[in-house]
Amino acid sequence: MTRANSVSIPGGGNILFASLNCRGLNNPIKRSRIFHYLHHAGAHVIFLQETHLKPSDHVRLKKGWINQTYHSSFSGKARGVAILLHKSVPFVHTSVVSDPNGRFKAKRD
Repeated sequence: MTRANSVSIPGGGNILFASLNCRGLNNPIKRSRIFHYLHHAGAHVIFLQETHLKPSDHVRLKKGWINQTYHSSFSGKARGVAILLHKSVPFVHTSVVSDPNGRFKAKRD
């Protein structure tokens, strides 16, 4: 299930947030369809749950329209989350805390 919300930002414009439980992104056709959908939906900040990717496979989340990726994996192909930021999102992170159990926590100072 996908959930999307749009938030107005100061100075005009909107940022579209999308959240998706992927139930695995190892299949290249499924991954391609998901990214095609998210890109054409105009998502700026994307939260992916249950990516089931190994740490070495997160390079597959890089696309030309995605500027930054943050991810956390579990051992093997289970669990896993990712946050993807469109290149138009002006975001600078200060620190990242990653849970070894495949969950994600970002800390802003």
